[in-house]
Amino acid sequence: MDKGTLISGTLRTEDLIECFKDYLDSLGRRYASEWNAIVDVMNETGYTDATGEINEAWYDTDAACEVLEMLFDALDSAASDGYYFGAHPGDGSDFGYWECED
Repeated sequence: MDKGTLISGTLRTEDLIECFKDYLDSLGRRYASEWNAIVDVMNETGYTDATGEINEAWYDTDAACEVLEMLFDALDSAASDGYYFGAHPGDGSDFGYWECED
């Protein structure tokens, strides 16, 4: 993973989840088990309705918080050596990969 921002300027759960899940999906097979676990939770907790449309109210649920935590863990595990995934140390609404400080 390259260092830097994935998303910034927002703390909205829906923005973070959509960005992070799209990025994790783009990482491919190496993170398939993490991806599948996240998708299972989303499907089991009503992320989409019967027509396949995203249920906007889902983002305000405990399940959305659980998915966001799972995404943070999965993306952190994808960090290159010497980097971590999370909020920028100087800007809590800038999420991406940052160099670890000793």
